[in-house]
Amino acid sequence: MRRSAPNQHQQSLDEHIEWEWHFTQLTDFIRRHGHSDLGPHPVTDWLLRQRHAAHRNEISARHRRSLLDLGIDLSQPPPAAPDEPDDDEPPLQRAAKQFADLWELRYAGLCAYQAEHGHTNVTKAQNLTLSHWRSSQTQFRRKGTLSPERIARLDAIGFVWEAPGRGSMPRDQWHQHRWDVQFQHLTAFIDRFGHCHVPVVWEENRQLGEWVAEQRDQARHQRLPADRRQRLDILGFVWKPQRHLRLPPFRAERAPRRKSVALWETRFAEMCAYQAEYGHTNVTTDLSN
Repeated sequence: MRRSAPNQHQQSLDEHIEWEWHFTQLTDFIRRHGHSDLGPHPVTDWLLRQRHAAHRNEISARHRRSLLDLGIDLSQPPPAAPDEPDDDEPPLQRAAKQFADLWELRYAGLCAYQAEHGHTNVTKAQNLTLSHWRSSQTQFRRKGTLSPERIARLDAIGFVWEAPGRGSMPRDQWHQHRWDVQFQHLTAFIDRFGHCHVPVVWEENRQLGEWVAEQRDQARHQRLPADRRQRLDILGFVWKPQRHLRLPPFRAERAPRRKSVALWETRFAEMCAYQAEYGHTNVTTDLSN
């Protein structure tokens, strides 16, 4: 019995992590979309299993209360459960296997992303599910619940555990710092182009485009803090831009060349000198006058 205790503890821990991960995914989806119809998503099968467990009174009071607080109806008989498990397989072992399979699926997705982009810093705008999974690995390692084998596999693909420049900065402070940086970039964009219509596909700064889209999405779902919305309103931020305004401010091939900008500055300096000497800017071609 003493030999099996560590294994049972690990299985119980894996089961707990699996439940919390799925619950976090479900919570985020409901906050974004206002319903729990996830469609073809791993959380769909998980939620169905929770309903079956609740119907059989095999769910803990804490889990039941958490699901009810999200608005999940546990009173109605659930539909047929997907892939009925083997009765001979212990529940903890089955849960651990499901969690391991899900981890492998997400790891494969992150490997594919790394192969395409050259890094593992997937954003929410690019892949919401994979971005959440990536963040959860950092949290699990910080809590000491991520195995050394998985840490090594993530290290092998260049996984960045701490955001560059964060150092010992607390998580909330770091997120605010990142927001402030993007806000400064948006201010510079407005100074340059005269408007705040940063397109998501703007090649010059895709991160800014994604950030602007995220602010609109958070405001639409009433998740944008009031102080942040106020700061954006002061800039003249447009929350519902017209479709044609989502295009880049100019095409990359038509951007002004450095030589043209330098020539303009030279001519402007000459105009200033002329105005200082003659008191006006009506330059004529007859310099003898």
